[in-house]
Amino acid sequence: MTKQFGFVKGYIAAAALLAVVLCGIPAKGQDLVPVGDITGGSSVFVFRTASKSSPKGYTKSKVVRTKKERIETARKVSKQYVTLAKVTPRRERTQSVDPNDPRLPNIPRMSKDEASKLFAGVGEYYMDRDDFDHAIDFFRESVTLDKVNVRARSGLSEALALKGNDLLVKDGAGAARKFFQEALTYNPKNSPAYFGLAEIFSDLDDDKEAVKNYEAALSNDKDLTEIYVPLGILYYQQGLIAKAEPLLTKAMATTAGNNDPQTQFFVGLIRYSQGKDT
Repeated sequence: MTKQFGFVKGYIAAAALLAVVLCGIPAKGQDLVPVGDITGGSSVFVFRTASKSSPKGYTKSKVVRTKKERIETARKVSKQYVTLAKVTPRRERTQSVDPNDPRLPNIPRMSKDEASKLFAGVGEYYMDRDDFDHAIDFFRESVTLDKVNVRARSGLSEALALKGNDLLVKDGAGAARKFFQEALTYNPKNSPAYFGLAEIFSDLDDDKEAVKNYEAALSNDKDLTEIYVPLGILYYQQGLIAKAEPLLTKAMATTAGNNDPQTQFFVGLIRYSQGKDT
């Protein structure tokens, strides 16, 4: 009886030790690891085994951002861009025109370029109020009247991209894609349009295209620091730790990043892969 009891105690101790060891190993396959088991929260991270080879020295698992996290990223990037653009416009703007301006009824008697400028001005009025639907309508009419109106074209591009990001925030990625693609036809340097396409490609697990578009977004607007996290995550997933670390570390250094569980989580994974405790 005493021997049997000792065997049971030894078995329990071994099982407990094994559980502790397993908890320190990144999950593989399609395991769902409830964050609530660690933090008391209710969200989950989804782990999928990466198809690419892992860097020598550690085992890398692909961690998929949840839909909620993607939506939150789109919201942050869109908000940051709009805030930045109101302080320092990202394009050359037409003077704003109130939709009740008395000149508008006389548009049929104006020259096309004059009417185009007036419509573009109304588009700017709606952009100032984040009314992207009306802005698109007026900028589009402006471009139709004068295809070489550069300010109208860039205004239309910006309105289309921000409308697309609004759709991403509302979980409408399928509808958003055409807005981003059209936005780039009017301005091939449109950062929010590249960001939006990157999010769509990332959701489709097309990492190569996602990285290319995230990088294009940052290349055309280095102040869009909210892109650091999704791009850093993709670098991490591809084993590009040297590229992932500076982006996620910079993100972590901000007040928002220091309070963001997603950023904290991936910085932790990087530290773990480097064999660091902090």
